[in-house]
Amino acid sequence: MRLYFILSLLLATQVHGQEFSREVDSLVNQARTTKKLELKGLYLTTIPKQVFELKDLEELNLFDNELKEIPDDIGKLKELRILTLDWNHIEEVSDELFDLPNLKELSFYGGALKNSRPIKKNIQRLKKLESLTIDGTSLRRMPKGITKLPNLTKLNMDGCDIVKIPRTIGDLQNLTVLFIQANNFLKDIPDEFYSLTDLKKLYCAGTQIPVDKLKKFKLKVPDCEISDNRLNE
Repeated sequence: MRLYFILSLLLATQVHGQEFSREVDSLVNQARTTKKLELKGLYLTTIPKQVFELKDLEELNLFDNELKEIPDDIGKLKELRILTLDWNHIEEVSDELFDLPNLKELSFYGGALKNSRPIKKNIQRLKKLESLTIDGTSLRRMPKGITKLPNLTKLNMDGCDIVKIPRTIGDLQNLTVLFIQANNFLKDIPDEFYSLTDLKKLYCAGTQIPVDKLKKFKLKVPDCEISDNRLNE
């Protein structure tokens, strides 16, 4: 009876694996036409090899999986515009990711990036990047490489343990949305911050930035909506 149970379990596991493989194959085949691939909530521990055969892929969504590594093969996706890696557990990121020439949106939402070294080392290489989300990644200091992204319009660094913003923040002249909430030890902003005149939304609740400095910024950039409860006190 016990042997029968074990064999039945193994057979069920094999059948499930085959069905899962067919589902992934079907999604990949659809992506050959749509140039978009969503592999969300599939408990993937690695990115399926067939994904890297999609040379014309423009959008790849790997939301809510169990990924721990982004391999070198990511560099084969030269046409990739949007890469979503939210809610994973990524510890290693290949340098090849930062050589994707057309990447415009990169998201590690939900603390998906567990190792800040790749961002600190390579982020400045993504010259076309317009949106970057790295919330929950322990940075301590905002990497200066981020301020070398001339096309960046949206930046999410909520809960990144940031204690200092560099003066080069002023170089992000196209920035329109900035999230720096829940950085509890962030006590100041440099004078160069006031030059972000295109900023439309600033989310800074949960910081120690002096209220008078936020009010000063509001005077200089009146069109910016500032989200911080202390301004209403």
